[in-house]
Amino acid sequence: KTSKKADHDKHDEEKLANGVTGLAKDLQVDVTLNGKKTMLTMTEDSTNPGRYLGSYTPNSAGYPTVHVFVTIDGKAVEGSFHPEQIKSK
Repeated sequence: KTSKKADHDKHDEEKLANGVTGLAKDLQVDVTLNGKKTMLTMTEDSTNPGRYLGSYTPNSAGYPTVHVFVTIDGKAVEGSFHPEQIKSK
């Protein structure tokens, strides 16, 4: 369950009500863009526990795929999603 803040330009625009904390060291996230896979280093947001942040700078335009994997309470959780197209400047 999330609630949005009025200022959508802030990186913490959504506050988590029931986020899972303490996963940063086990959370595996990669971004694949045009066949190049980049592993992200994730950190837990200190002002919004249960939310995780990773830095990624694309090297080209295209359609990225983000893959997430973590084990929570002994159960594997895995998913992929496709953010919007990265366009050339």
